Amino acid sequence: MTCLYPDLEPYASHVLEHEGQQLYVEESGNPQGVPVLFLHGGP
Repeated sequence: MTCLYPDLEPYASHVLEHEGQQLYVEESGNPQGVPVLFLHGGP
């Protein structure tokens, strides 16, 4: 399989916890760019 884009290392990551649930967040790409939110998975 051909890789279209190189792997990016996040410049920041966070874990938010509330009532036994966790949300892991990574910030990557251009910090001055247009923000995009991508969600996947779930409990």
